[in-house]
Amino acid sequence: MCERKDRWGHQSNINARKLKSFLIPVPPLPEQRRIVDALDKYLALVDGIERDWAELDSLFARLKSKVLDLAVRGELAEHDPGDEPACELLARIREEKLAMVGRGELKPKDVKGDTVVFTASDGLRYEKRADGKGESRCIEGEIPFEIPEGWSWCRLLTPVALDPKNDVDDETPASFLPMAAIEDDFRNKYHSEVRRWKEIKNGFTQFADGFRVFST
Repeated sequence: MCERKDRWGHQSNINARKLKSFLIPVPPLPEQRRIVDALDKYLALVDGIERDWAELDSLFARLKSKVLDLAVRGELAEHDPGDEPACELLARIREEKLAMVGRGELKPKDVKGDTVVFTASDGLRYEKRADGKGESRCIEGEIPFEIPEGWSWCRLLTPVALDPKNDVDDETPASFLPMAAIEDDFRNKYHSEVRRWKEIKNGFTQFADGFRVFST
């Protein structure tokens, strides 16, 4: 008696009586040999294509990594000297986060750890608290690579407002975005659900209009 698994992984028995009942096509012997030769040829071709695809997948992954690397180093797009320096952008973000604290949308602790990274007269990078308290410290050893003029270094959460609080009516329709609905990559693609605010206001991270989300 033989055993086989069906498509759902369940075991089913194949006994001699069942085997005797199977119908199979039998070609002439010379044609069988030609079929075997053809199978060897085409299955080898399929295997080669499969290997090529695996190599392409690896190439695409390396290419994507390279493109992202060029982007974060400022080597992907042209630079315009007339652009507003990033330090001014970060200063505006800081003011907006403080305003969000004033409106009750963020907690004071959410901005307490914000810092400013700057280049001193000695050409080295230093970091200081954004609220002006404490001493600056040199972080030159943490700088992984040089960036273009007009760019700035900052800590990951400095320009970010995490989990802002939204004050809306419980019956307000709101977009609900489970992690599974966010596509991999950094393209800001997702498919959200619509639920009533009272169903999702607790126990989940809140977003605001214009927020960008991604999954890694």
